[in-house]
Amino acid sequence: MVAGEASGDLLAGLLLGGLTQRWPGLQSMGIGGPRMAAQGFDAWWPHHKLAVRGYVEVLRHYREIVGIRRQLAERLLADRPSLFIGVDAPDFNLGLEATLKSAGIKSVHFVSPSIWAWRGKRIEKIHESVAVLPGSRRSEVAYIAPSFLRTVALLSRQRPGLRFVLPVVPGLRAMVEPMVAEHCPDALLTLLDGRSHEALAACDATLIASGTATLEAALFKQPMVIAYRMNGLSWQMMKRMRYQPWVGLPNILAQDFVVPERLQDDANPEQLARDVLDWLDHPAKAEAARQRFIELHHLLRRDTARCASDAIAQVLDQA
Repeated sequence: MVAGEASGDLLAGLLLGGLTQRWPGLQSMGIGGPRMAAQGFDAWWPHHKLAVRGYVEVLRHYREIVGIRRQLAERLLADRPSLFIGVDAPDFNLGLEATLKSAGIKSVHFVSPSIWAWRGKRIEKIHESVAVLPGSRRSEVAYIAPSFLRTVALLSRQRPGLRFVLPVVPGLRAMVEPMVAEHCPDALLTLLDGRSHEALAACDATLIASGTATLEAALFKQPMVIAYRMNGLSWQMMKRMRYQPWVGLPNILAQDFVVPERLQDDANPEQLARDVLDWLDHPAKAEAARQRFIELHHLLRRDTARCASDAIAQVLDQA
């Protein structure tokens, strides 16, 4: 196992607790910290050797880190483990995992719900800001993004200085950029390559397409406006098939309209702008929604160590 910093040590320690319950005679070794050591882990190198952030700091320690990875790979290839588990530390672990996998050593990458952006610039929480998530499919973006971007333009006129971030799914940037130029060229809008979790963590409210991303937004305690547009015929068919009043996952799970839903013609810029401003202008209302999301989080909370152990057992059982 390799855990590269304190948060990884904490996560890996919890995971080792679940693994040792399943396999009492488990031997674990590699790079880790005190919480892993408390579970019987043999740390060949301390985890703080990898706990380096920032371009200058990484360059300063580059030779040492590369040397550790080379020595670790050689040791694991010479004395092959049943499984390698990389815990976060993607710069260090992903390349190592690829090397081990190519040699036939099973590998698992265990990721914590971290907000740290290990590629690119972090979004700093300075100005009032809105995350804009118009969907992850090309068809969704085609129907939803124009309305969302016109909403951005309207909000920019109504609230000068309001900032926006729009995470773009890989492969769709070329589709989104002309839409931005057409609908809101003067808005303080930043396009991100992926990094939706950063956007959700940094912003004050979210304008979001209905889908699984709404559940992620709820787990980030984000006051949101859920909207969706589709082909007119598809909309008529969907209306006939609806058997409950909600379409957004947070509302479905809460069995209540915790956040507004605007569908088809109701997902127009004027209405969406009103809904977004309602969150920004009423902090008590936004805080009440966050409390509902905390309740939802507890409802969805699961035994992570046990679930991860089950997944690892499946990997080990594979031929």
